[in-house]
Amino acid sequence: MSSPAEEVKKTRKRGFQYSIRHVNRIINQEKKKYKKQLKVRQESWLKNQRNLPSTSQAISTPPDPLLLLTSSSLSSSVPRAPDFNTANDNQHTEISDKLVEAIIKKPVDAVDCRVPQNTYTKLLHILKQDLDLPISIDARTVLKTKEVVPYEARHMFPGYYYHFGLKQSIISVLDRFNFTPLGELQIEINVDGLPLAKSSGSQFWPILCNIENLNNDFVFPVGVYHGFSKPVDPNEFLKYVADDFFQISSQGFKYKNKDIQVRITKVLCDAPAKAFILNIKSHNAYFGCTKCSTEGSFVNNRMTYEGFKAKVV
Repeated sequence: MSSPAEEVKKTRKRGFQYSIRHVNRIINQEKKKYKKQLKVRQESWLKNQRNLPSTSQAISTPPDPLLLLTSSSLSSSVPRAPDFNTANDNQHTEISDKLVEAIIKKPVDAVDCRVPQNTYTKLLHILKQDLDLPISIDARTVLKTKEVVPYEARHMFPGYYYHFGLKQSIISVLDRFNFTPLGELQIEINVDGLPLAKSSGSQFWPILCNIENLNNDFVFPVGVYHGFSKPVDPNEFLKYVADDFFQISSQGFKYKNKDIQVRITKVLCDAPAKAFILNIKSHNAYFGCTKCSTEGSFVNNRMTYEGFKAKVV
């Protein structure tokens, strides 16, 4: 009686032999399948030769199926996927035209699908090198990306101020919404402080605008100040916006061959920002009220304003 180890060896040997027989069976089946395919191709070839006119060449002896079973013959006889390099010129031209139309004439699809520009550029490189298409290899050229001109940073103590321009910002918003105003544009302005970090005094003081005629809440920046404390001089902070407004309010500007007038209807601020741009005391000062001359009194760690018949300033 054989030991368990010998039984395991015999089982492994039988399994290996079974695997070899199984592989040979598959190879024989594939050979039979190829023989049938070649026979069908041979009969089709003979049929086409018989249908040729009499002026054509004499029917030659068809190739031997056994010879066609070699690796080189099989690789040449088995149908392959179409290759652009071996396709006819008409098909290549048609495919190239469709690709060019999809890439050049409809680049908005790449924007709608949010395809990154570096991915789009790599695709253009592949199509240019492999298919030799007459296209640009840079996504910025295909998408007609405008060159970004860096804005000039103005030193405004104790930080820096970036001015985008009131007129340019208004025109870009009108183009964005395809809006043509019939009369004057009514502008709302907002000024407020925005802390950027908890560990430092880094902060933004943006000057934001909204076109009231658009009937939406779209807000666009006109100027942005950055520093580690708010601007010292509010007149310097508002100087560039005021200059732009005085220029376009007195002269106006043309948009789509129409004269456009601009009017500021509101200046929206919270109490600290209001005190800053008006250059007055804060709302919790002794004379913090902007409407009357009442003097406040400090009671229980709070500023209080007594009386209801204060003199209006």
